[in-house]
Amino acid sequence: MRVVSRIAGVTLFLLWGFSAVYGQQVIIDFDRKHDFKPLKTYDWLVQEKIPIFQAMPDAQDVDIEELDKQIREGIDKELEKRGFQKTTSGEPDFHVSYLAVGELDLDVQEYDSGTAPPNVPYGHWRPFYQTGNDVTLIRKGTLSIDVIDPEPNRLIWRGKATETFDKPKDLEKKLNKIVKKILKKFPPK
Repeated sequence: MRVVSRIAGVTLFLLWGFSAVYGQQVIIDFDRKHDFKPLKTYDWLVQEKIPIFQAMPDAQDVDIEELDKQIREGIDKELEKRGFQKTTSGEPDFHVSYLAVGELDLDVQEYDSGTAPPNVPYGHWRPFYQTGNDVTLIRKGTLSIDVIDPEPNRLIWRGKATETFDKPKDLEKKLNKIVKKILKKFPPK
């Protein structure tokens, strides 16, 4: 029985570790003194620019205005599912805003499939010895959603997630999933 419980414990620990490494991390922060219960209506914060930053040289084929529309529609849909109503007349209970940033990163994997015995100098010939590097371009997109109290114009909640994707077009497919994961934790309990 002890062996089974230890195996189960190790298995759960490994699964938790892999999910932490390979799962998408959502970071939430909020004003713990603010009462979120009376919030029922919202509107978008008026901004002069579309809050999407393009830092990827191969993302010229991405339509920024279409991406902005998709982000806004995804946020509206998730807030509606949570019982909030969008209002354009009167003063809403809160404003919503977002910031989206795309970036490029490199993943470098070095490998050395041969091992030298002790006291053998570097460069010793060994059969089937291979060494090298694998360099991969990684595209990342970070979406940050803000909830602002309109009366003092103060940030009361922020959720942020980063997603990797193969091509700029793949981000559009993953967007609704990202928005859903972020807003799953709004309002805070």
